Amino acid sequence: PPRHWACIDGRPLVQLYESAFATGHDQSTIDYVYKRFAEDFEGRRPFVVAGPAWSFTADARTGWGAALFGPILGEGAAQVGPGYDDSPVPGRNTPTRDRLGGGYYAASWLMALQAKPRLVIIETWSEMHEGTPICESVEDGRFYIDLTRRFADLFKAGQTPEADDWSKAVRSLLGAD
Repeated sequence: PPRHWACIDGRPLVQLYESAFATGHDQSTIDYVYKRFAEDFEGRRPFVVAGPAWSFTADARTGWGAALFGPILGEGAAQVGPGYDDSPVPGRNTPTRDRLGGGYYAASWLMALQAKPRLVIIETWSEMHEGTPICESVEDGRFYIDLTRRFADLFKAGQTPEADDWSKAVRSLLGAD
């Protein structure tokens, strides 16, 4: 229902995953999505965020992999993640990214805030098997929820990070806290 939609300028937010799972897409693909969405949802046009490999015009661009490779500062959107470790999953040999006690996530948020994007996308919420949860967990309690609130409040207020924010993140990254 519309009351549950995340919207930008009244337009429902749609974020697409990587295009590797879809072939043969071009501008006609998104034109069809806009047309059909308007037919099904009272004339509304979605605000589409797509990765760089999608072959059509999107409202904003960002990609996946922030939890592992660092914040992705795209066109109009930034994506952040808390770190990554799926080593307990049988058959996986993905590189890992230590969470550094929240320092990796905080530094990612700080870089995103410096870029002043239109929106910040939090990559993962409850991906326990990837070691990337932001949600409440046995291991971290509500720590990442509270950290997200702190940075989301700065973002909503249009504030850029201050020296003390950077200092806290660096201390955390260095294990000095």
